[in-house]
Amino acid sequence: KHTFKTGTIIALAPLSKSLFAFSIKESESYRKDPLAYAESIGISSNIQKIILCAMLAPNSHNTQPWKVRIDSENSFTLFGDAERTLPAIDPINRQFYHSQGTFLELARLAADSLMFDAKVILFPSGIPTSKQIANKAIAKFTIIPKDKCVHDFLFLSLPKRQMNRAKYSGEWITEEEVESLKKL
Repeated sequence: KHTFKTGTIIALAPLSKSLFAFSIKESESYRKDPLAYAESIGISSNIQKIILCAMLAPNSHNTQPWKVRIDSENSFTLFGDAERTLPAIDPINRQFYHSQGTFLELARLAADSLMFDAKVILFPSGIPTSKQIANKAIAKFTIIPKDKCVHDFLFLSLPKRQMNRAKYSGEWITEEEVESLKKL
């Protein structure tokens, strides 16, 4: 029995490695430019590229609490993953919905960079209760080709799409910058 289990693990190891392989180089490439990465792995569908980008969205406690149903070449529906809620620290799902919002915003920015306008309908069937999160849509996301070449260049400004919990070591915001932001 023991020999059989060990043999099975050894025999399946190469298969599992090929199924789940994601090298450091690939990870860096994906985070640096997810659209180029999508092209490099053969993804040609714009909606799939957008979803691939949105999966890098910041999310509460790195739970990635979303599920996506692709409805067509131009749309997807976003659902919550009930198994990834955090009832002990987020009993009213506030952080959960923030995570859904960052997913949708990154999807919108990706769509914009691909020359699409995005239409987002929040809670198309009403706001779900905690028990309905998995079955009631959070949003319906649709892309429409742009009729004018106007871009939000924020997507290209994201240098490295990765959570960083290290102590901040950059320049601190100045009082002048704070005042300038307040005026905006």
